Amino acid sequence: MNLRAFLRDMCKKCRTDVGPVNVVINSEDEWCKHLSTRKYPYNPSEVVEKCKASLPDTIKRHMCITESFSGTKKNSLSKLTSSLQVLLAEATMVSVGLSKNIGRVDASQRELEETKLELEKTHELYLKMIEENEELYRAEKTKALKEFKSETLENLSNLAQELKSNILLRTQVVGGPFNTCKVDLDVLFDVDMSKLANITPIDGIDNNEVVGRGENEIPSDHEEADNVL
Repeated sequence: MNLRAFLRDMCKKCRTDVGPVNVVINSEDEWCKHLSTRKYPYNPSEVVEKCKASLPDTIKRHMCITESFSGTKKNSLSKLTSSLQVLLAEATMVSVGLSKNIGRVDASQRELEETKLELEKTHELYLKMIEENEELYRAEKTKALKEFKSETLENLSNLAQELKSNILLRTQVVGGPFNTCKVDLDVLFDVDMSKLANITPIDGIDNNEVVGRGENEIPSDHEEADNVL
């Protein structure tokens, strides 16, 4: 406050009342020359210089220290500003890189979700295919069992028919007029048993009577010849 008051007093002392001055200017060049050579009493730079010249040495040293401090402060502020600008640029670059990374992460997340959906669909199709294969296997198994059953029944029927024909043939041979022990039954292997039922009996001889009679009761050809004689 004292320094400001002192400077204000010095400015008041340096003021000079020149009073009105009549200047006659005939041309524009003279007016410009007049402006260039005229000294205004309230010129700030001249007032400051005069004030500095009239100040004591202690005040001048204080003013130099203040000016140096203000210059140092300006340098510090400029350095701080440049540092802030660098940090701002780095923060901008980091934010741009972070946004890119976030975009990549989002894309990877979307790809992961799409892959998961595709895997789920593939798993469902796989389960459906397994179920269809099992149904086809059961149908083929049932069909094969039916075919095997029908074939087995047909074979059993044929076997029963052959067994029945063999039993009938054996019965007829055992009850016949010849010795069955001396008969070669292997000759009958190629005989069609289905045609045996169509054999017609001999005229004048009842097969049932022949089968029911013993070997001694059947007349031979010699006995018939003796009776004729």
